[in-house]
Amino acid sequence: MRRIIVFDFSGTMIHREIAEEAAKRRLKWLGKKVTTAYLRNALPKNKHYKLNKDLLKKYTGITDDKVLTVLSTDIFKIHMFAVAKEKGKNIFRRGILDALKKLRKDGYQIAVMSGVRSDIIFGMLKITKADHLVDYICAQNPTLDYPNKKLLDCIKGVGKIEFVIGDKLADIEAAKQVKAKAIFLKGGHASGGEEKKADFIIDSTKQILELI
Repeated sequence: MRRIIVFDFSGTMIHREIAEEAAKRRLKWLGKKVTTAYLRNALPKNKHYKLNKDLLKKYTGITDDKVLTVLSTDIFKIHMFAVAKEKGKNIFRRGILDALKKLRKDGYQIAVMSGVRSDIIFGMLKITKADHLVDYICAQNPTLDYPNKKLLDCIKGVGKIEFVIGDKLADIEAAKQVKAKAIFLKGGHASGGEEKKADFIIDSTKQILELI
């Protein structure tokens, strides 16, 4: 049976500042300047979604919520790709690519589960030439309809999920639902409560290899 380790993407595989920068550029494009402090507060629980949709509604006249979600994440996609092109492999948290290589060498397969759209993740991995290190991407569709548990269920069909590594509570809870060990990696978009529910708590990507 295939042994699978699941990583969250934004805040876990890549620095939290990457999504913050793309989100900041999106809002600026829509005519709203925001601070990094605002985004650090908004991103963990997606509080900025309403602001993006309100600005798009005003700009386009569209009121359908799903259409606004797709438009908003389309703009986010452009800016995530731009940041990936500018920074290259520096988008990744220190040591994460080496950890993925070592885990794959040890026989694990790597999956990505994320609240970010699948096409955004795939594109960023291609841009940074890191796509060969990931076996599966189970992430959001354009309307962001999927809960993390559903995303993990799609991975369960190909093997046994042994660990889920994430930076926020939703990742930890999804791991519990599929009976995988939950590893909370600090330094991402923590939403609160992660340390109480995680099986393991780590401060750096180096500790992933020490733990597993």
